[in-house]
Amino acid sequence: MDASLRAIEELATDYLLQGEPALALAELSAVVDAAPDEGRLWELLGIGHWEIGQVRESIAALETAMTLVPLGPEATLALGLGYEVIQKLPLAKDLFIDLAGSDALPLRVLEPLARGLGRANESGLALAMCERAASTQPDELGPLMGMVFYMGRLGRPAEHLLPVLLRALGLAPEDFTIRMLAARCLHDCGLAEDAAELLRVADYLDSSCPSCLHAMQEIFLAAGDEPAAADVVERLADVARQAGDDQDCC
Repeated sequence: MDASLRAIEELATDYLLQGEPALALAELSAVVDAAPDEGRLWELLGIGHWEIGQVRESIAALETAMTLVPLGPEATLALGLGYEVIQKLPLAKDLFIDLAGSDALPLRVLEPLARGLGRANESGLALAMCERAASTQPDELGPLMGMVFYMGRLGRPAEHLLPVLLRALGLAPEDFTIRMLAARCLHDCGLAEDAAELLRVADYLDSSCPSCLHAMQEIFLAAGDEPAAADVVERLADVARQAGDDQDCC
């Protein structure tokens, strides 16, 4: 690659990293036809097309690139996601599995790759990608909740989910959904009092979710807190009345 093409490659790469795919495409489209054997330029072109939603153009560019150079992680992910869109699901799955086997994946690839693997029913690999993301981004909530989701899908016991949920709750103590999941998990681990305490420190009676309220009632009864359980029963009645009133208004 000559110096001028190298400069365009670097500029396009910078634009993509800055979230400016249209600018990257403007640079690449002007030169790629004149340099048809430069696989890296085709690779960047394919990523740029994917970023702005031009799926078929992205696939065409990336399929050209892969005949010239090994695709990098971002390009492989984009091609797999593109294959998903056009319903070439076995090809997408193969790319996702191959990509998951790489030891050097950028952080920005891990979560979308996990979701792709999950859609391909590769929950074990999806969990592994979430674990990698969580280990390198300890203050990010998304990878932890991904771990919880895939551990649940795999049927892992509550004892395995509990430390992940408590870590997530530490990052988002105001998130009642996570608090409720953690409380249920504590209860399933036989720690009813700890589960009840987790609820007591929150505004648990603000919930309008019947399933959550029934779970709270069970937790408080298991912890021997009958007054709190009675409050939850009253809240359940309020929610049921409100639902009936809403139906009457329709």
